[in-house]
Amino acid sequence: MYFGVPAEKEHLVATLKNAPSLTESLVDFGIPLNHPMSDLSGTFNLSEIRRATIPGAGAIVNARSLARHYAMLACGGELDSVQLLSKERISIATATEPEDPEKAEIRWWNAHSLGYTLGGGPGPREGMPHSFGYEGVGTIGFADPDRRFAFAILKNLLDISPQMRWSLPSAFYGLSRGSWGSREESGDNFLSTLV
Repeated sequence: MYFGVPAEKEHLVATLKNAPSLTESLVDFGIPLNHPMSDLSGTFNLSEIRRATIPGAGAIVNARSLARHYAMLACGGELDSVQLLSKERISIATATEPEDPEKAEIRWWNAHSLGYTLGGGPGPREGMPHSFGYEGVGTIGFADPDRRFAFAILKNLLDISPQMRWSLPSAFYGLSRGSWGSREESGDNFLSTLV
């Protein structure tokens, strides 16, 4: 896991691609067409961006490493018999922070904390009040301490369409509930979304 990948490791980083609907989705989020973020893959494929430390958007990571990060958080800060974070620090990082109520119609989480989205509200994490994680344009990772469960998926096709925002998180939260593959949990477009 890197926040600013070293130059000698950059050749290992996957090339990102924009989904055909990405520009339209970004405009829906209020990002103008002339903004550098309107071409996410073009921006995040730049060496100077990959090598930069960008909080909240700049992790260079593989799925196994991200899943282990969330597994450590789901297990109270301990992984492989090594205590990396205290339960108190995790509690601070997952405490609810205020956010813009006007953005409620585009979100699938209950609230934000210091870097994580929090579960328990309407949507895929309903009934999972202590779950937390992050669903980005190409990344999903989350921890559910109640179930001692963690999951991560990374993809290089960048997509924030409504279909993607609901289908993948629903499927993976369904997995933590033991209901992998059920249409009610994963949504109608689950298989086509993963392909």
